[in-house]
Amino acid sequence: GAESVAADAVAPRVGAAVLDWARPEACEGTRAGEQYSVVLAADVIHERETPSLFLATLERFLAPAGLALLVLLGERHRYGVEELRALLRESATFEVDIRRVPATLLEQLGAAFEMHEPGTEYDLYRIRRRCPASARR
Repeated sequence: GAESVAADAVAPRVGAAVLDWARPEACEGTRAGEQYSVVLAADVIHERETPSLFLATLERFLAPAGLALLVLLGERHRYGVEELRALLRESATFEVDIRRVPATLLEQLGAAFEMHEPGTEYDLYRIRRRCPASARR
């Protein structure tokens, strides 16, 4: 009925898209100019060239008050993670909080992480846009 239509009109839209970092606008599932309040990404950095492309894509798609959550292998396990961290430290656009994913949580996840050797580390990145007042010049 009318209540259902009204509820659907205000319900947040959840979607997923596989993005080509070099051409994010060309990917299906995205609309020109659309930004998102939450961006989730996992294991997206594999090469030293990827971080700058990823951050440009994040700048394009993350809404001004949005939050990006990114899970990556620790920097000693993956090429490009050190470069990503350096770019985030120097960024006038983003601020980041990086936390190690506790080993106890990885153990609880069990089978999903059996493909990784013991001692493999993962980091959780909370990335937000800087407020204009705190943006670096």
